[in-house]
Amino acid sequence: MGYKFDESIVQELTQKVEHQIGPFARPEYFHHATALPKTRSGKTVRRILRKVATNDSDLGDLSTLVDESVVQVLFNSKNI
Repeated sequence: MGYKFDESIVQELTQKVEHQIGPFARPEYFHHATALPKTRSGKTVRRILRKVATNDSDLGDLSTLVDESVVQVLFNSKNI
C-alpha cells in the first residue's frame, strides 16, 4: 500500500465524513484492516464486522468464508 495508517489519516477521514455527511456521522474509532471477511461469492459478511466492532467472539457459522483467518486478524488488530 502507498500509505501508512496513522493519526493524520484518521483526522483526514474524520473531516471528510463530517464535511460530506455531517457531524452526526463522525466515527468513534477507525479499525485498520488489510482484508475483510468475504463469502465465496465476494460479499462482505457485515454480521462478522459488527461482532468485531462490539468485541463479541460468538461468531456463529464461518463455513461460508473464503478465509477464516481474516476474522482473527481483525480481532487482533488494534483500533485507532
